[in-house]
Amino acid sequence: MKFGVVSVSDAARLREMAQIVRNAHDDGEPLVVVCSAIAGITDKLIIAARSAASGQETVVEEARRELWSRHRALAEKLVSDEWERETLYREWAELLKVFDRFTRSIATLGEHSPRSID
Repeated sequence: MKFGVVSVSDAARLREMAQIVRNAHDDGEPLVVVCSAIAGITDKLIIAARSAASGQETVVEEARRELWSRHRALAEKLVSDEWERETLYREWAELLKVFDRFTRSIATLGEHSPRSID
């Protein structure tokens, strides 16, 4: 199953996507699920990489905050169990550490090449 950006554009669409996957799973279908990033996130990552390369730390930090807040807002709408939400937050915090390492590396190199953003 493949879901494009429209399928992950907001909480309602994510619920629909999850239900489709759940139904297929319940029907016993073997599954591979691929979905796009949340709308605008890929562009935000590219902007952060370019900004890191040109030394625009404020833009990188704004991108980081937006990545966190958009994912957190979705979790608050979609995950009712507090423990599960906190687990997601911890996992995302680890992913943001990876984001930080990449943007620092790009800033150190001072370049935004296809290889550096891949």
